[in-house]
Amino acid sequence: MEKLKYTKETEDNAEEEIFSEGFSDENENELPEVPLENSDEENENTLSEEASLDGSLDETDKLRKSAAKEKPKKKTVFKLYIPENLNEVFNNIAVKRARKLSYRPKEILLSCSAEIIGIDGKNEDGVKISDVMSALIKEGVKLGYLEKFDGLSVGELKKEYEDDVVYEYAEQEFKRAGLISDGKNVKVYIYGWDMKTCYHTGFIDEETSKKLIPYLNDKEKYSFDINAEITGGKYKKFVKDENGNIITEKGDCGELGIVIDAVVINRKD
Repeated sequence: MEKLKYTKETEDNAEEEIFSEGFSDENENELPEVPLENSDEENENTLSEEASLDGSLDETDKLRKSAAKEKPKKKTVFKLYIPENLNEVFNNIAVKRARKLSYRPKEILLSCSAEIIGIDGKNEDGVKISDVMSALIKEGVKLGYLEKFDGLSVGELKKEYEDDVVYEYAEQEFKRAGLISDGKNVKVYIYGWDMKTCYHTGFIDEETSKKLIPYLNDKEKYSFDINAEITGGKYKKFVKDENGNIITEKGDCGELGIVIDAVVINRKD
């Protein structure tokens, strides 16, 4: 076989031949056909075929689903509601009937205090009690019934609470509270600020319930003075440092709670 000798003329002839194959005389402006490597149809195939570059098809599918789940979701804002059994509650609840109830110590038949239990769970409506409490506190602040840190400025707090602690909301009271006997348990209800609704917010402990139930079961004979005080939550403490300057220490007692103070007397209201 005769060996082809490379020359400049050979190179020029080769380029001319390639050029003439790509363009015809009849269609001088026609471009050579290019494979549609990036068409929609082939992109799907390419993704599947090349999935092994980063992992298996299953792994690729998991990544797609994971990316979809990471899309930010709008946070649902809890709103106070009207309980379905509201009329039943109003008919059975033991609560202070009048705005003011005055009595002397010798008139008291029973006086007790108890921290509400079950506040970290759901109420009889299937709603988180912590959500109900937070919403009631938020509304109370908006309406002016509750104030953060007693509504005082930092300067006022330093003077008022030197070497003492002031809570964000603890030691402030809800507008009204009531109790209902439920077998061996005593349910606690907190009223809304408009007094048109009330919400189940937990139970009284068993020992205190035993003392209250006889009066609650015959509630028309007695008057009840029941208060609900907020406990726990954030606080500030004001102390003097080595130079005599008052500094602020911040802390948190944990989840907010409620303490019930109840007094029972013979019916007056």
